[in-house]
Amino acid sequence: MSRHKLMSAVSILAVTVGGLATPTIAQDNYEDEIIVVATKRATSIQDVPIAVTAIQPEQIEKQGIVNIQNLTSVAPSFSTSNAQTSSGTVVLRIRGVGTTSNNIGFESAVGVFIDGAYQSRPGVALGEFVDVESVEVLRGPQGTLFGRNTSAGALNVRNVKPQIGETGGFINATYGNYNHVSLQGAVNIPLSDTLAARVTGAIRNRDGYVDIHNGAGTKIGESNEVDQEMIRAQLGYEGSKLDGRVIVDYTQSNAVCCSAIEVLQSGLETGGLLNFAGLGPRGGMSAPFVASSATDTAGAQAAVDELYATSSRVPKPSMEQLGFTGEFKLALSDSTDLVYVGSYREYEAGEQYDSVWFGYI
Repeated sequence: MSRHKLMSAVSILAVTVGGLATPTIAQDNYEDEIIVVATKRATSIQDVPIAVTAIQPEQIEKQGIVNIQNLTSVAPSFSTSNAQTSSGTVVLRIRGVGTTSNNIGFESAVGVFIDGAYQSRPGVALGEFVDVESVEVLRGPQGTLFGRNTSAGALNVRNVKPQIGETGGFINATYGNYNHVSLQGAVNIPLSDTLAARVTGAIRNRDGYVDIHNGAGTKIGESNEVDQEMIRAQLGYEGSKLDGRVIVDYTQSNAVCCSAIEVLQSGLETGGLLNFAGLGPRGGMSAPFVASSATDTAGAQAAVDELYATSSRVPKPSMEQLGFTGEFKLALSDSTDLVYVGSYREYEAGEQYDSVWFGYI
């Protein structure tokens, strides 16, 4: 069992010439101009001198992208993986480059920026993708503009800002297999001619689809489920020279994640060496459907279809985080803005899972 708590604070002060960096502007027609902020200022994607994949809100909705891990369906150069827990062992890669480790203290080679604030661990950024205005995948080292922790690239995510003078919102509901239930919504409320509030929330649950068996072959639980909630509240201001917003967000997850299934048996097992060494015929494994060799396609297919995993206990991961972000822009002239971005975040993750073979070992 392990528990980690991370607290981080970030402040960025910059002067931009040519206007404040604004989110990707996605037009209804993909042939229209797309504006990105990959260089910290609003620029046409055709004029940006780096490799950028701009993901528009329509793509996020149509592809069913609910978090950063789903971006692989629209950004081929971006990939993710994780081991026992999604929060502590997630690895982000761009062009195959990333930091691979189960140590939560390691910083990712792919920097994640949400509303201009750097997220110091990949697990921090695994919350729901809802009410998102733009996502940019910046391929290759970005150290000049985004800092040292972007040797592989960066993800730049911008959420929808409060809309001054507009009242509105939306609700999305989804139901799928394994009792998958997803509720997403947002409401925008104008408070005055210069002030507005926006509240966004999401709840997503799904039963596990991998059966967990102990050494005796008894089912003790399920894995690879989803159980998380998120809420984000924003207060936005637009004045004659000063614009800004304050963001408070909270996310928690208790999903049992990422059990591995056995498809092909080890040669030590099929050769009887595990039993000879006193470890039992299967060395502690209990899944009833496994292939006996690499050529046993029927057994391999059964293992994939049935989805069994072996463990002495059901994993019990947990993740909770609370963040505050402030973003302000002061117009110094018609072509120059002074921009400040500051953030503070508490992130706590706990895990209980088998890290070695159990039973006879």
